[in-house]
Amino acid sequence: MYLTGKFVGTGVKLLDNKINYPNLRYKEYKFLKEYKNKPISGKITSKYNDVNKYEYNATTNPGPLAEGKDPPINNFYGGMYNDASNESGIFVRMGDKIKPYGSWYTKVSKNSEAQARVDLAIKKWWVKPNGEIKIRGFETEKSILDTMYYIKFPEGIPKYKGPVGYQGGPFLGGLDQEQYFIPDSWEYGEIIETYPVK
Repeated sequence: MYLTGKFVGTGVKLLDNKINYPNLRYKEYKFLKEYKNKPISGKITSKYNDVNKYEYNATTNPGPLAEGKDPPINNFYGGMYNDASNESGIFVRMGDKIKPYGSWYTKVSKNSEAQARVDLAIKKWWVKPNGEIKIRGFETEKSILDTMYYIKFPEGIPKYKGPVGYQGGPFLGGLDQEQYFIPDSWEYGEIIETYPVK
């Protein structure tokens, strides 16, 4: 868009004109105009409490889980998580009957495979960031959820907890679904109970 005729040289005035902000209500426009060029002092706070309760997040303080080719931070909602190494007890995992340990756990068991996939955002197939299905050897990386595991972990080992990140489609996760990332969990865990998922 070019300005011609009587509008030449009025660019600054047009920026302050309400016509350039047609979606704003009068109060919003008035607020914008009043604070537009004033510096913001102090700490910016979110109106959402969830942001403030996490030490790490993807934008300002990614922390130790933001490194590597497929960083674990991507599986937390907004990359938000805390160090949970001071927690201990029974953790729950739904997984493959031949592979009891994994990296992701929760404290609350799910009633079915479908509920686990939706609430914990567990896809049926693991995919690369470009959307291709991951291949390991001659098999694809299928996510099998046929066994429920209750595993005891001690205090003092690496653990991180935060909300489950959205993984696309029906794999919702969300702020009300908390998960734990426990790297190398097989070194620390003790299987307490297992049973098949129906």
